[in-house]
Amino acid sequence: MRTGAVISVRSGTYAESLVITVSVTISAEQSRGSVETCPPHGSAVVVLQAEAVMLTDPVLRGRDEELPRWTTRALI
Repeated sequence: MRTGAVISVRSGTYAESLVITVSVTISAEQSRGSVETCPPHGSAVVVLQAEAVMLTDPVLRGRDEELPRWTTRALI
């Protein structure tokens, strides 16, 4: 993936974490809530070395009670 890429994610539930290493925009292909990231453990999103990340409309559900859970439309 290259810096500044725009990624459109198909509807569905993804049992994995997003590990982001570059500045990128990730958006749900369809309506808000049509994409859910729900890993079996840990955080739904891990940002490493990226200066800016834009997430549009996914639902993020981490399994770590110590970390926040988001439904996002915002810049991280």
